Amino acid sequence: MTGRQRALLGVIVGVTLAVVAAVGVPMNTLADSIRGVRPEAVLGVSAIFLTQQALRAARQRLLAEGLGPRGSFAEHHAVLCMSFFFINTLPARLGELARPWLLQRRVGLPIGAGVAVVLTERLFDLSAALIMLQLALVSAPMPEATISLGDREVSLASLARGLALTVLLPASLGALALGLTGERLVGLGLRGLGAARRRAPDHLKTVLPTC
Repeated sequence: MTGRQRALLGVIVGVTLAVVAAVGVPMNTLADSIRGVRPEAVLGVSAIFLTQQALRAARQRLLAEGLGPRGSFAEHHAVLCMSFFFINTLPARLGELARPWLLQRRVGLPIGAGVAVVLTERLFDLSAALIMLQLALVSAPMPEATISLGDREVSLASLARGLALTVLLPASLGALALGLTGERLVGLGLRGLGAARRRAPDHLKTVLPTC
């Protein structure tokens, strides 16, 4: 399939999905909403989205280094855009399962390495989301409301800030550390399992995996 044919197919699919999404929507309301769109806002959001996609593609390419073929920035950007299409089309973010396959098909990265890239990205995203939630809970104004815990009245603000410091902070740091050192931890675990197998009695060696 040539580039022009792929572009035409993309336009056809996009128009078809737009028509399906508009089914049941009052046309007058839709037209009023379109007329009320501010071009500068659309351009600003589009620029932010394109920048975000470029940074995500660069991150994906960096994480894939050493796991297989490096691939070009354009290849990783194409894989990322196609995976987002599947994520937005399929329910429950099942489109994430397409990215390892796309990485294998377009970049030549093994399926297992593609899964590792996706999981590592999600660990970084989780840690970033938890850190932002902590900052919001600690710095944002909270309502002066209380809830009953047993025979005590506890301030919601104090409870939320305590949750941010005692639960969310360790969880975000743990997710970040796992994303940064996951390969080392896996290697350490495999070495420990290998040492345990060598020292285990003969009747247990048969049930321990070889490392």
